[in-house]
Amino acid sequence: DLFNLEQVPERIEVYDNSHIMGKYAVGAMIVAGPQGFEKNEYRKYTIHTNTSESGGDDYQMLREVLTRRIKRIKEDP
Repeated sequence: DLFNLEQVPERIEVYDNSHIMGKYAVGAMIVAGPQGFEKNEYRKYTIHTNTSESGGDDYQMLREVLTRRIKRIKEDP
Protein backbone atom coordinates (compact mmCIF):
# COMPACT_ATOMS: atom_id res chain seq x y z
CA ASP A 1 0.00 0.00 0.00
CA LEU A 2 2.80 2.41 0.93
CA PHE A 3 4.41 2.18 -2.54
CA ASN A 4 1.13 1.81 -4.46
CA LEU A 5 2.31 -1.41 -6.10
CA GLU A 6 -0.16 -3.36 -8.22
CA GLN A 7 1.07 -6.64 -6.72
CA VAL A 8 3.28 -7.76 -3.85
CA PRO A 9 6.90 -8.47 -4.93
CA GLU A 10 7.89 -12.15 -4.81
CA ARG A 11 11.54 -11.33 -4.12
CA ILE A 12 13.37 -8.38 -2.60
CA GLU A 13 17.16 -8.12 -2.77
CA VAL A 14 19.02 -5.77 -0.42
CA TYR A 15 22.64 -4.75 -1.03
CA ASP A 16 25.31 -3.25 1.19
CA ASN A 17 29.07 -2.98 1.23
CA SER A 18 31.71 -2.67 3.90
CA HIS A 19 35.40 -1.78 4.14
CA ILE A 20 38.05 -0.46 6.50
CA MET A 21 39.32 2.80 4.99
CA GLY A 22 39.03 1.23 1.54
CA LYS A 23 40.77 -2.03 2.43
CA TYR A 24 39.18 -5.47 2.83
CA ALA A 25 36.18 -4.35 0.77
CA VAL A 26 33.23 -6.72 0.51
CA GLY A 27 29.66 -6.48 -0.72
CA ALA A 28 26.66 -8.45 0.44
CA MET A 29 23.20 -9.31 -0.83
CA ILE A 30 20.36 -10.56 1.34
CA VAL A 31 17.06 -11.83 -0.03
CA ALA A 32 13.51 -11.76 1.31
CA GLY A 33 10.61 -13.67 -0.19
CA PRO A 34 6.99 -14.41 0.68
CA GLN A 35 8.05 -16.71 3.55
CA GLY A 36 10.63 -14.28 4.99
CA PHE A 37 14.40 -14.20 4.68
CA GLU A 38 15.86 -16.76 2.26
CA LYS A 39 19.32 -17.30 3.75
CA ASN A 40 20.33 -19.87 1.12
CA GLU A 41 20.08 -17.04 -1.45
CA TYR A 42 22.43 -14.67 0.41
CA ARG A 43 25.63 -13.76 -1.45
CA LYS A 44 28.96 -12.23 -0.45
CA TYR A 45 31.09 -10.42 -3.02
CA THR A 46 34.80 -9.69 -2.76
CA ILE A 47 35.33 -6.26 -4.28
CA HIS A 48 37.95 -6.32 -7.05
CA THR A 49 38.09 -2.56 -7.65
CA ASN A 50 40.99 -0.88 -5.84
CA THR A 51 39.27 1.45 -3.40
CA SER A 52 42.08 1.85 -0.87
CA GLU A 53 43.55 4.86 -2.70
CA SER A 54 40.34 6.86 -2.29
CA GLY A 55 39.69 5.67 1.25
CA GLY A 56 36.75 3.62 0.00
CA ASP A 57 34.36 4.64 -2.76
CA ASP A 58 31.07 3.14 -1.63
CA TYR A 59 29.32 4.03 -4.88
CA GLN A 60 31.98 2.29 -6.98
CA MET A 61 31.81 -0.79 -4.76
CA LEU A 62 28.03 -0.94 -5.06
CA ARG A 63 28.29 -0.41 -8.83
CA GLU A 64 30.67 -3.38 -9.07
CA VAL A 65 28.39 -5.65 -7.02
CA LEU A 66 25.27 -4.70 -8.98
CA THR A 67 27.06 -5.06 -12.32
CA ARG A 68 28.24 -8.56 -11.36
CA ARG A 69 24.75 -9.48 -10.12
CA ILE A 70 23.02 -8.30 -13.29
CA LYS A 71 25.60 -10.11 -15.43
CA ARG A 72 24.90 -13.30 -13.49
CA ILE A 73 21.13 -12.93 -13.97
CA LYS A 74 21.59 -12.50 -17.73
CA GLU A 75 23.84 -15.58 -17.96
CA ASP A 76 21.78 -17.87 -15.73
CA PRO A 77 18.12 -16.73 -15.53
